[in-house]
Amino acid sequence: MGFLLPELSEAEEFRKVGADFLEQHMERDYYEDGGHSERCYSYGRGCLKHLQEATELLEANPDLATPTRLDWRERTERAFSWFLKMSGPSGAMPGINDGPYENYQAVLEKGARFTRDPTFLWPIRHSLAEPSMVPEEPDFTSLSLAPSQFIVMRDGWDPDASFVLINHGHWPGGHSHMGLLDINLYWKGIPFVAEASQFGPYDVPWDLYFRSEQAHNHLVVEGAASKRPDVRGEEIRLGTTPYADFFSGIHRAYEDTAGVLIERRVIYVKPDLFLVSDTATTGP
Repeated sequence: MGFLLPELSEAEEFRKVGADFLEQHMERDYYEDGGHSERCYSYGRGCLKHLQEATELLEANPDLATPTRLDWRERTERAFSWFLKMSGPSGAMPGINDGPYENYQAVLEKGARFTRDPTFLWPIRHSLAEPSMVPEEPDFTSLSLAPSQFIVMRDGWDPDASFVLINHGHWPGGHSHMGLLDINLYWKGIPFVAEASQFGPYDVPWDLYFRSEQAHNHLVVEGAASKRPDVRGEEIRLGTTPYADFFSGIHRAYEDTAGVLIERRVIYVKPDLFLVSDTATTGP
């Protein structure tokens, strides 16, 4: 309102209040790697849209600029970068928490325009009719996004590449599910081990099942309650080379209710061989 109706006597105060709320959002609702606190692609995309629009509005109207504490462009670029790092084959974004399976080509194209960084176009280069710039290959493949608590394994950026996403993070509530050390696995560009994310409206009868620990790709202790909301993955390790990746981590969601400690290991011999090994340990 402060930008659209600058002739209002309250317009400057509107811009100040709006900027303060946006900066609180940047500080409190985002991880240092640009991931959004909901920990799923779809809600991160929605919030990123607002950050982008607010930043471009501010930059396009320097005569109405409001003093800011933070670098809005840097924060928004960081959020775009998270989507590139989390991108599956051809810009696929697998299901995680309440985020459905989607293709995020439009997000990556916006990231390229906003940042002027051609690496955003590399995962989607085969589907670009008229690229705005020459795509360049990112200088990373597999990586750990420690702040937002995801592990990504990939053997490259081709449409038929294999890709693994491992969730070891905390449970922020709201749009979160009960998966922990759960995985999405794409084999030759195809979702092969798929997470149950959010399907349709939130009032469908199956909604609670989609959120439950039983609906996810991880080990469940039958008959014991999971304390997933109170725990996250621990002792998280990622080793990566051009030839193989290795992940390991533990969690204690069943430690109090069943005396069980869960450990998961994932070995990825590139490009085709995956070994997922789970161990349930009881006792001291």
